[in-house]
Amino acid sequence: MRVRTAKQRAQRIDLYYFRHAHGMRRWRLLLSAILPALALLLVSAYAVAGSRAPYSAGPVSSAHAFAEMRCEVCHAPANATAGFRAHTTEQACMTCHDAPPHAANMTPAPSCATCHQEHRGRVQIAKTDDGFCVECHGDLKTTHGEAKVATNVRAFPKGHPEFAVVKTGTQDPGRLRFNHAVHMKDNLRGPGGPEKLECAACHKPEMPRTAAYARRPSSTGLMAPVTFQENCARCHPLFFDERIDQPAPHDKPEIVRAFVQQALAGYIRQNPGDINKPDSAFRRVPLNFPRPAEPPARNAQEWVSRRAAADERILWNKTCA
Repeated sequence: MRVRTAKQRAQRIDLYYFRHAHGMRRWRLLLSAILPALALLLVSAYAVAGSRAPYSAGPVSSAHAFAEMRCEVCHAPANATAGFRAHTTEQACMTCHDAPPHAANMTPAPSCATCHQEHRGRVQIAKTDDGFCVECHGDLKTTHGEAKVATNVRAFPKGHPEFAVVKTGTQDPGRLRFNHAVHMKDNLRGPGGPEKLECAACHKPEMPRTAAYARRPSSTGLMAPVTFQENCARCHPLFFDERIDQPAPHDKPEIVRAFVQQALAGYIRQNPGDINKPDSAFRRVPLNFPRPAEPPARNAQEWVSRRAAADERILWNKTCA
């Protein structure tokens, strides 16, 4: 029987194997140099052709589709000479979106891109999953003082605190007696004929009014207050006298009184013959207000005073009420 020692067996191993050419090793070395070069040439060819598909993270949301081929709109260069683009910064988002400020005593808020993730296709980037909100608001902390909002918010709608406007014991600060059912019915009488109002006719997103957003307005995330001039005057003009074509302003009582007095005084100066005419109880807008007929006034001042008193009764007791 042949016996070989460990030393004899080790002598079969070529200690200088790495100096000899090997087929697999040769191809591996060639491919490691050729493939990156081909990839670089391919990307360069796309770049020369004006396409960014090889190095794009994917299509952007529908709201940002207008800038899909302009990466520099959101991605600022990492430095003045670098060709690569950095991650989107808060300043880039705030250029177009006037987001509300984070509470001063809250822990630092996450960046915009943490919750509103881009390059996920033609989706609505404003819609985020509950998980993004709960990550911070599930156990909200403050740097000092007590939080003025709920500190333990879970999924919506279950696990979310009740909204303040519907909590027991809360009261609407507004004093306007408004009937939504009447204003939302079909064939509502409007200034141009029958019409049907929608919610958006009165409730619209608030737009910042600063000069910085004059060219590119964006919503503040809140609803604009409903005002008489913007939302009500079209159907409810404050006419107060059938002789005056201009409606009264929706302003403080002293301003309204001054306007009524000036309007009546200007009318009687141009129509002095109306002083001796019997006064009528007719009113054009709003509907007739009961008032007995009076004898003709003795002079212009009495005519203005008498008409102003009657017109103010209509304004304060019916129109404005």
